[in-house]
Amino acid sequence: MKMRMTLAVQNQTMIRVYDGTQGWANNPFAGKLNPDPMAEEDLKNISEEADFDGPLVDYAKKSNKVELVGKDKVEETEVWRVKLTTKNGDVRYYLFDAKTFLLLKWEGKRRAEGKDYPIESYFHDYRDVGGLKFAFEIDSGSSATDLTQKLVIDKIELNVNFPDADFTKPAAPDSGAAAPATSNP
Repeated sequence: MKMRMTLAVQNQTMIRVYDGTQGWANNPFAGKLNPDPMAEEDLKNISEEADFDGPLVDYAKKSNKVELVGKDKVEETEVWRVKLTTKNGDVRYYLFDAKTFLLLKWEGKRRAEGKDYPIESYFHDYRDVGGLKFAFEIDSGSSATDLTQKLVIDKIELNVNFPDADFTKPAAPDSGAAAPATSNP
């Protein structure tokens, strides 16, 4: 239940880390250069992201409820629509290909800056990695904003060991200002 995400764009690097209980992040794209503790809603989001099995695997042990809503379509593909209600009361929908049972779409809400935003994610380009199928392309966005993102994955590795230090909050970088010189009279 730990997670570390590093995103580098145009010589700036954002890091988000969750150690299983606490989270911290720097976000140079929002002017936040130092590793700061996460706000409550960010901590909730990253703790859910750290559950790599997802909320459907062992859903009852996680106090989630699952309901088969029926058939639907994603583009031209028939899908099974599954409703998930989390232990916190959040409702999400998972749309699985009716033939392959691969996840094609996810619908839900994300809370950011005190507001709920509807989010949709589409999953494409499934490939086999270690006997498991993974989507190597994920398109996400919100109908409430113009923000969209396309995640293209180059490589997935399974059972990689990471040092505990990767999940430790680093000290804030030195501001670069030298201490004033002192002199004895």
